[in-house]
Amino acid sequence: MKGPFVVVFPLFFIAITLISDLYTWQGIRTVSGFFLPDAAHRWLKISYWSFTVIMLLGLFAGYLSIAGKETYTLLFRVFVNAFFAYLAAKMFFGVFLLAEDLYRLVLASFRATGLFGGYHSFALPARHIAFSMSGFVVFVMIIGLFVHGIFYNRHNYKVHRVSLSIENLPPAFDGFRMVQISDFHAGSFHGLREARKGFGIIKSLDADLLVFTGDMVNNRAAEMEKFVDDFRSIQPPMGKFSILGNHDYGDYIPWKYAGEEAVNRSRLIELEQQAGFGVLINAHVPLVRNGDTIYLAGVENWGNNFVRKGDLRKALEGIPVGETIILLSHDPSHWDKEVKSYHTPVALTLSGHTHGFQFGFETPWFKWSPVALMYREWSGLSEENGLYRYINRGFGFIGLEGRVGIRPEITLIELKRAK
Repeated sequence: MKGPFVVVFPLFFIAITLISDLYTWQGIRTVSGFFLPDAAHRWLKISYWSFTVIMLLGLFAGYLSIAGKETYTLLFRVFVNAFFAYLAAKMFFGVFLLAEDLYRLVLASFRATGLFGGYHSFALPARHIAFSMSGFVVFVMIIGLFVHGIFYNRHNYKVHRVSLSIENLPPAFDGFRMVQISDFHAGSFHGLREARKGFGIIKSLDADLLVFTGDMVNNRAAEMEKFVDDFRSIQPPMGKFSILGNHDYGDYIPWKYAGEEAVNRSRLIELEQQAGFGVLINAHVPLVRNGDTIYLAGVENWGNNFVRKGDLRKALEGIPVGETIILLSHDPSHWDKEVKSYHTPVALTLSGHTHGFQFGFETPWFKWSPVALMYREWSGLSEENGLYRYINRGFGFIGLEGRVGIRPEITLIELKRAK
């Protein structure tokens, strides 16, 4: 962390904590006033605001504990996780309080106009227990979901199976199966056991090809060293290929000397190659099966608001016209901004990056995540004019050490010849 961010970051969290706490207390006060005697209510008030002070002091101490360090301390991790869980719970509580405030505002306005039989001075009516109690129940449920997401769901891998019909797919690739993983974030894993659970699932799928769509590390190449042997043990018959994501460039930490960042990136590429990956740096490779060929291309990160080094022209240069192309591009905005309208059709683009925000709701009928404010499509399959994009929800995690409603993903994609 450097520049103005050093000042803005802690001030932002202090402000958002105090504002959300002031609003949430209104609902807590309504519920406690209904159920508790005055003496107990006073102790609850002291406890509530004491917790706010502890949270702010803990965040501040955690922030100081990582100053000049390349990894997050236990103190920082504990309070960041607690902050996100508590903030999300307060936000959902706030939805009920806001709905009630709108109702109170409308009611007070009607009374002030005399529409309810006689003029009244404008005054908001007292809060009703129904709104506050409903919000409090949801508040407790959200905290429970975060506890589950942090201690269990962050390594509760889900296999998403996708079958795609591709125009002009060569006959030998009818039924071709590949696994996609993305956003490993090696520095966020505290050991090997939990990641190996996911590696075991990948092996059990027995796919023809494995592709990785960026963000192998948080910042430093050294984060990956302990996982090289585990990745090497995954040996699909047609190999493994990877690309770089925005975190793989090391842009989020200070470097001691000029050129150290480039050395780190070269070391990461070397480690991925040791693990058996062919690293595609704005390049492509032919995939040959029983005499037929398709092409796998990969670009460096091309982000709308992130590092932009991807060169699609260079990656596709030399591929014969009319061939089936699969592209690895970390940031899904690349497909929206360039790939889907490029003069060389790309049959399938595989991306990651969003993590599904590691928080949201997904059902067969409805899905939502705060990341939708940044990306119109943030997970799963998109199609336009017969061209496909798939956005993987990520294997690992960063920031919040958990996944609430959005499980870590391993994608199994099967290609079919379009009839």
